[in-house]
Amino acid sequence: MWKYLRIICAIIAAAAIAASVFVAIFLGMVPFWATLAGALLFFALSMLFKFLQEEREKAKSSGADSAPTDADRPAQDADKGDANADDAAADGANADDADKNGAPRG
Repeated sequence: MWKYLRIICAIIAAAAIAASVFVAIFLGMVPFWATLAGALLFFALSMLFKFLQEEREKAKSSGADSAPTDADRPAQDADKGDANADDAAADGANADDADKNGAPRG
């Protein structure tokens, strides 16, 4: 899909560049700059689609397109969650102690 979008955007960008010459001659400079901005937008989109296509092909070749299941993930310890909560509480207690000792609140 990205390949087709990339080709379409590149063709539109090239057509806009070619049309900008005629737009400048017959309509003036403001429409000319608008046409060039549109061409630049479509060129940027074609580069984005190229990047996305390469990333998708890289993911397919490495086999990373399948998401890991719950069985593939390591088991978590019950104590690990409690230790993180205790650390957060201790950090909050330290911050409160600093305020009680006269540290400016800001």
